Amino acid sequence: MHLHCSAEWAIADNYDEASRLFKQGNHAAALEKIEAAIAANPRDARARFLKGLILTEQNKPNDAIKVSRP
Repeated sequence: MHLHCSAEWAIADNYDEASRLFKQGNHAAALEKIEAAIAANPRDARARFLKGLILTEQNKPNDAIKVSRP
């Protein structure tokens, strides 16, 4: 159980860091963090949504659309 909780914290940390970086306009670093969160939990809708926002800001709308499909 402890390992499971640690994994959840790591995912949350990556999401929170990605969100912070995104708000600061550091989209490349935010994308790296959110991809780590998605790799750990591919069905996380919140992380996928943030990745879509990041990709949209990077002027990659087609990639952003693909993100919504796990």
